[in-house]
Amino acid sequence: MTRRGIDLLGTFKRARKDSFPALMLADFLAYTYSLMRASKAAGVIDYADVTPEPSKGDAGLSFLELLPDALEGLKRDFEQDRQEMIAAWRSRRDQRSASNQK
Repeated sequence: MTRRGIDLLGTFKRARKDSFPALMLADFLAYTYSLMRASKAAGVIDYADVTPEPSKGDAGLSFLELLPDALEGLKRDFEQDRQEMIAAWRSRRDQRSASNQK
């Protein structure tokens, strides 16, 4: 999914987890992160304090937390982009039509 020339969210896939391993992994990561947050909230352990930062060039894992209205804002932005693309297409179409009539 491209937004203003940037592949913002990657690929969307609807499938059963048992037939698409990436979804199973995503679910596992979401569950693990939920456990990590619960542990921190309970004062048991903050995993950020005990895990080292990866060295430059090494792989790392990031968790993104969105504000409650962030997805709504993203949806609005996608719709605005869509409307801008429609307007640009109509403008090009009208210009072609006008130049063909001359």
